[in-house]
Amino acid sequence: MIVENSPPVGLALSPKQVDVSYGGCVQFSDNAVGPAVTITVAGGYSTTLNYGESTTAAKSYQASAAGTHTVTATNGAASTKGSITVGASPTPSPS
Repeated sequence: MIVENSPPVGLALSPKQVDVSYGGCVQFSDNAVGPAVTITVAGGYSTTLNYGESTTAAKSYQASAAGTHTVTATNGAASTKGSITVGASPTPSPS
């Protein structure tokens, strides 16, 4: 997901909603000129990025809980919301 400037003075997520398989990950990038952006995902994930930075694989959101999770990006002056929908956990094969 990319955080961008939204005229006149705001932020936007692109795309606003992402579907990901259980166990996958979502990378975040800050393309919004201005203060650092803090991105949080419901359930405890948080990261702060400066303009031009992206999360590495190790720092990306790990999809380990099925369902829809709210994403918030804020730079102190503006904020925006989106969501990540994580697919169901794979069913273990019978032994």
